[in-house]
Amino acid sequence: MDALTPELFDTLIVANIIIALALIGVRFYIDLRRPRGRSRRSQPANTRQNNTTND
Repeated sequence: MDALTPELFDTLIVANIIIALALIGVRFYIDLRRPRGRSRRSQPANTRQNNTTND
């Protein structure tokens, strides 16, 4: 653990923050490009008409 100097530790923390901010930016950009309105999750899973009749 002699290689883990305070400067290297600080660099790893800053790199982690930069990567996290980049991923947040990409996710935010994807969310902004998504069409607004009803989401796919709010639609019923089975959209076919049930044509069976009770005899």
